[in-house]
Amino acid sequence: MYKKITLAIFIALLSVNLYAGDYDGLWLLEGETEFTMVRQNGDQLLMIGIEGDQSGWWADFGTISGNTAQMETIIDTSNTSVEFTVIFTSSTKAEAVITSCTGPTCSDEETSPGASFVFNKIF
Repeated sequence: MYKKITLAIFIALLSVNLYAGDYDGLWLLEGETEFTMVRQNGDQLLMIGIEGDQSGWWADFGTISGNTAQMETIIDTSNTSVEFTVIFTSSTKAEAVITSCTGPTCSDEETSPGASFVFNKIF
């Protein structure tokens, strides 16, 4: 599993661009130990997350316009697919709101439609 995570992060960091996007970096879910790496390339956004206890990981992909991104799960170790909106309220803070969920964990409070999360950028 660690090889897949390392490979996904390495691929995400590869780019012909020699600059960082406005929101590139490592983000922490407020009040949790879930980390998310964000990589922006033009209007495309990739988010790769891992549980703090390393029990699961996921990758989300979408498009960003201004400070708002529409994201969709492309890989999730719990076989759950989530669509959500991310609004970057500053270069160091973002809020994600779940718009739809399909899969075994959708009845959980944190993945049900309407659930929201705040992320803080670490670096």
